[in-house]
Amino acid sequence: MANEKKVKFDGELVQLGDREFIVPSLSMKQAKDLWPEILDMDQGITKVNLPEKQSKWLDIVTAAISRNYPDVRREELEELVDLRSIRKLMLIVMGNSGLEPVPPAEPGAERKHLVQ
Repeated sequence: MANEKKVKFDGELVQLGDREFIVPSLSMKQAKDLWPEILDMDQGITKVNLPEKQSKWLDIVTAAISRNYPDVRREELEELVDLRSIRKLMLIVMGNSGLEPVPPAEPGAERKHLVQ
């Protein structure tokens, strides 16, 4: 089922369940407000912290999607986004925002930053 609604911001078309969304970049304000979560994104992921990380990722994805779909709530996206699609969505949002998650630096190596 295609979304016929015209969206305000360009982005990538993503199918979540039976809905389609155009996922744009984060706004400057959203990036500023979510900066701690964005910086934490590329920190080590473990079995223990994975649910917390995924919750933060969903906050970031929800913020981006809300630019084109202000009525979509986080709770709705929690049901539409699955464990397989959350990573893809994060890569889309970060890529569209001009940010790229980078792998953790080797011990003793200089740390790379998200902004390329």
